[in-house]
Amino acid sequence: MCIGAVIQDSIAFKLLKTLALLVVFFVAANSSGQTIYGNTVCNNEHKYLFLEEVIGGKAYVIDSVRINNGKYQFDKPENPMGYYRLRYAEQNRIDFINDQNHIEINFNSPILQNDLEVIQSKENKILWQYKYYSKDKQKELKSIMVMQSHEVKGSHEWSILQSKRDSILLEKSTYLATLCAENPETLFTRLVGATKKENYLDKEEEKNRFFEHIDFSDPIMVRSSILPSLMMNYFQLHTEYSEEGFIESIDRILSISRANSTNYEFCLNFILTLFNRVGPDIVFQYVVEQYLLDGGCSETNVSDHIKMLAENYRAIQPGNEAPLFVQKTANNALVDLKEFLLKKEFTILFFWSSHCGFCSESIPKLAKWKANKSNIQVLGISLDQDKNELTTYLKQNKIPWENISDLKGWKSDIVLKYMIHKTPSFYVINKRGTIMAKPASFEDLTELRLW
Repeated sequence: MCIGAVIQDSIAFKLLKTLALLVVFFVAANSSGQTIYGNTVCNNEHKYLFLEEVIGGKAYVIDSVRINNGKYQFDKPENPMGYYRLRYAEQNRIDFINDQNHIEINFNSPILQNDLEVIQSKENKILWQYKYYSKDKQKELKSIMVMQSHEVKGSHEWSILQSKRDSILLEKSTYLATLCAENPETLFTRLVGATKKENYLDKEEEKNRFFEHIDFSDPIMVRSSILPSLMMNYFQLHTEYSEEGFIESIDRILSISRANSTNYEFCLNFILTLFNRVGPDIVFQYVVEQYLLDGGCSETNVSDHIKMLAENYRAIQPGNEAPLFVQKTANNALVDLKEFLLKKEFTILFFWSSHCGFCSESIPKLAKWKANKSNIQVLGISLDQDKNELTTYLKQNKIPWENISDLKGWKSDIVLKYMIHKTPSFYVINKRGTIMAKPASFEDLTELRLW
């Protein structure tokens, strides 16, 4: 072969090599995504595997692939970091942590969580190491609880079992703390570590330090089930089941969650949905008025149903026109609110019931306080349903103001218009029909600057 041919071949080789490198570079540059893949044992029922993202404990399908010769592969652009799920069916699923790196998980059973192996992904190796450890400990705890149920609480045998139970819980807590300490920069520590529990001196210390391991400024928290889980545990374990108790807990949660707008919005929506569904209605009203209406519905994304209810509450806030009504007194005389308001500068609507102990305490206080105020009148609106009981109570207690009632109790048209959820309740309206105040108690009523 001549020298010229050799040189030409060499140049051609270099050109081909350069072209090949350019092709590799081009492909790499255009495939900057994430691959989630692995092997799976499937049957005829499981032809597709679904990928879901977790937002606040709820999962939403974002992709699906057909199982091909026992293999699956999701080629995705980088999804936000957080918890995700792989599932065949609703109950046949596993959670995993997406850190935006390639993830390889093999499933050795048709039931995904029964036998899986994380081949590639440090985050998920740690996660499933902890999950399997936790699962084993949970079996031990369940066995002890079954044995405890057959013993007398406080007996020697019961106490021995309780000590074993406490020991397992401590082991579990220590194991998690160790994993987090060994892997401080991982998403696992940021997410699962937020659920860590310490050895508290008493229940009060546990309540005070309940949220110390969760970073509410971290937006990744909403991409997991941590927030709803912690909130429900706090309501169940550290909240007095009363109006005041729920409000105290809600205020604490929403105060600390303001560290991040996404987490705050999720917590607010969760609380609104929870108390709208299960009550008490007066607590739901408090959240709407204090956190939605004060902040403005437009600033917070809430469901259409919550928005509608919020607008109903907005309509009866101070500054708006009071809903008008015409209703009979206990003596069958008609009271037209529009005309009634013209008699004095201010009218106090007093919602009460003869069966309400707090109302019975407020009535004499209200009568005494009003006695020397010539520009104020009271209109009682009774939630009683028995006319004889109502008239008897009025005569015995000599209530010095008009009292009306349609005897429908909480289903009264007036009660529904003014969205009353407890007695006693107060509204202050001026003679022009404008709502001036909604005092929460008799004491708040007396402290208004209107008088």
